[in-house]
Amino acid sequence: MRKFCLIAQFIGFLSFTASPALADIAGGLAAYDGGDYAEALAEWRPLARAGDPEAQTALAGMYAQGLGVAENPSMAAEWYRRAACQGAGIVQLNLGDMYARGIGVRRDRETAVAWLQLAAQNGLAWAARRRDEITRASANEHEEEKSALRTSVFSPHYSWRP
Repeated sequence: MRKFCLIAQFIGFLSFTASPALADIAGGLAAYDGGDYAEALAEWRPLARAGDPEAQTALAGMYAQGLGVAENPSMAAEWYRRAACQGAGIVQLNLGDMYARGIGVRRDRETAVAWLQLAAQNGLAWAARRRDEITRASANEHEEEKSALRTSVFSPHYSWRP
């Protein structure tokens, strides 16, 4: 029995050391679920800095919500951007929405549409709907601006003088 326990412990040790990133992601998630945000940050931050997109996404969420850190939408957008550049579709959608709303980044509809397009190409139908919604809103605003310009130029109150 003792031999079995030692073998089981050794196998458990090997599986833990064979995938340290998974162990740290899981450890961070357990800490997060238990409300220990400082521990979750301690687990995820080194992985995020090393380029792990899951850890980057987790860190972004913590900065977005102010969990264990001061709420910082700009920092959230930066961590989302890092994960989105690695092809994480849901993160591309989140980042596109942040650009559309101007949360943590300067509002930029073209950049929003580009990120949402990538997310849509990754199979996220909601991203395609959001992209189309932003595109329609932009087109409507341009029409309203042109109409307002026409009205002001051809208004009886407008006088042009050389």
